[in-house]
Amino acid sequence: MMKATIFAVDHPSHQVFAFAPGLPSEDAWYAAIKKTCPEGQSCRVTGGDLVEFAYMDRQKQAAMGLSLDGEGLLLGVHVRSPDVWKRITSGDIDTCTVTVDGAGVQIEFPGLQQTVTTTQKSEEKEIRMEESDGSVFVISKSHPQFELIAKCVSAVQSGSLGSLTQASFDQALEAVTKAFAQESGLTHADAAEAVLQTELGGLLYTGLVAAPVAKVEQPIAKAEEEPECCKAINRAAQIILDREPTLTKEQAVSKAVTQNPQLYSDYLRAHGQI
Repeated sequence: MMKATIFAVDHPSHQVFAFAPGLPSEDAWYAAIKKTCPEGQSCRVTGGDLVEFAYMDRQKQAAMGLSLDGEGLLLGVHVRSPDVWKRITSGDIDTCTVTVDGAGVQIEFPGLQQTVTTTQKSEEKEIRMEESDGSVFVISKSHPQFELIAKCVSAVQSGSLGSLTQASFDQALEAVTKAFAQESGLTHADAAEAVLQTELGGLLYTGLVAAPVAKVEQPIAKAEEEPECCKAINRAAQIILDREPTLTKEQAVSKAVTQNPQLYSDYLRAHGQI
């Protein structure tokens, strides 16, 4: 993990540009980029989208008229979090951390706050889901699946899934997707993709992958092979666990999903939901 210093801010586009000196070779950098940026999709990183990236050696800097602090990575990130953007423009945040490894490129801003909150005001309770454009979608207590959604979110945040199974998280995620599709007018597939881009969707998918399958009494039969989409998530999570052994499995899965939303899209396709 290396620290990148923010050296330029583009206010109209909500983009920041940072330089991290002394990172891996150009080959290692672009191999990691391929992991983080699936073809035809945005390059999602924690808190934003990676919109500019280049490995800058001395020769490239000279050609571009730049004089940076050694050789390393030049990064441009579109910041999605209103809180982080406010702290960047106020000068409270002037760096970000960069990790390049087998899981891809991870860029994180200090103090990034989760966008999933459960609030209690008098007798009113709600779950708030912040979208990438800063707008907020609210699931109120009157929603028929509210208690299940809240229970699933709390379980993943606490790192203890208890008696919840994959079916529980699948049901909660589907409920959020349907509610969001109804309010936004999006198709089910587009709504599912949009939900995944939020902290709420990531938490529910984390539980979906990490939770056990419900046990069902049935005649002994050959066990079905684990779907490739789940294997991919577990492989990515294991890489993160190897790097950060203090994390729980649930936390590692959450980071894996956040870093590569394509994993959830693959899951939906495998289960005939898109």
